[in-house]
Amino acid sequence: MKGELPALTGIRGLAAFLVLFGHLINTYLKHHLGEGITVFVWQGPAVDLFFVLSGMIMSHVYLSRGTPVNWRKFFLARFARIAPLYYAAHIFAFVTLIIRIKTFDRAWERALLCDLHNILTFSSCWFPIGHNFQLLGPAWSVSVEVFCYLALFPLLTKLRVNSYILRWVFIFILVNLHFFVVKNVWLGKVINPNFMDTVSTLNQFGTLWRGLIGFTTGWLLWHSWKEKDPVFNFLKRQSVLVIGLLISVQLAKYYRPTIFNTRISGSWPAIYINVPLLATLCHQGSINERICSFKPIKYLGDISFSLYLLHFPFFVVCKSFFKEIHYVPFSLIAIGGSVALAALSYHFLEMPARNKLNILFKPKKLNA
Repeated sequence: MKGELPALTGIRGLAAFLVLFGHLINTYLKHHLGEGITVFVWQGPAVDLFFVLSGMIMSHVYLSRGTPVNWRKFFLARFARIAPLYYAAHIFAFVTLIIRIKTFDRAWERALLCDLHNILTFSSCWFPIGHNFQLLGPAWSVSVEVFCYLALFPLLTKLRVNSYILRWVFIFILVNLHFFVVKNVWLGKVINPNFMDTVSTLNQFGTLWRGLIGFTTGWLLWHSWKEKDPVFNFLKRQSVLVIGLLISVQLAKYYRPTIFNTRISGSWPAIYINVPLLATLCHQGSINERICSFKPIKYLGDISFSLYLLHFPFFVVCKSFFKEIHYVPFSLIAIGGSVALAALSYHFLEMPARNKLNILFKPKKLNA
């Protein structure tokens, strides 16, 4: 697991696609195909996988060398990675918002005026500073992840859990706490400004904690991989079991939907599979590792950030061209167009902007 990890890049792409597909179903298709189609929605656990994956990758990139983290380089690199696309996607979302609602009502005006600074500073989900309002729906997780970069990761770099037994006890507790938060606390109310008067502070607290718990779990998981502890070595060889568990959750959702009667999505139990899934991706040659390292899937991972942020407003653009939604052509255009737009964004916006900012932030050598 030295250098780049193609399988972890690939799973990020698949997770982004699950978020896209879930939004397509919940926002458009279920109104035409019925509630039954929502059994194929997996975007909740996919977003939580992002948080665990982020904690694991950040630890791998910045802690593997065993030297102190250069925090100036870290924060500038994170800003160059996130900010250009984040701001561009919000401009796109603002334009599509005008297309969607034509004129602003007072709730939207108040939300934009009161929370514009939170959007610009990534702090819309920083309890109690932000109100969870999002001009661009998927951006809530970016706000949470930035908080993890600023407040949590510097703290985690100072800690160490030497006992692998204790480490896995913590992982077990965190995964169960994660499930409790998404099932009983988080309501999913992060977009519509009309929620700002009714949403509970508990929901705002839950939004932030989803990221904190997931990121910490990823940090612990990376330590287990690094030290090759017995539990990790066992889990990484369980690709078939992980695939079987994912299929079992899907079948249970389809045939016995009341079993997973959770508040947002019946696929929340898949949160328990995120840790063993990531472990199997670290086992070179495993079924899961080979699937996620497949070049088209890895490329989907490369463009995943653009795909994650841009698909939602692109759906609005697509809908504006359909007086009536014929779900097959609409789905094909929405999915294909989102992937194409993400690829264009990655090559002509995201990467060029990131490279230019990295050059700009690079300290200049002074001539003597």
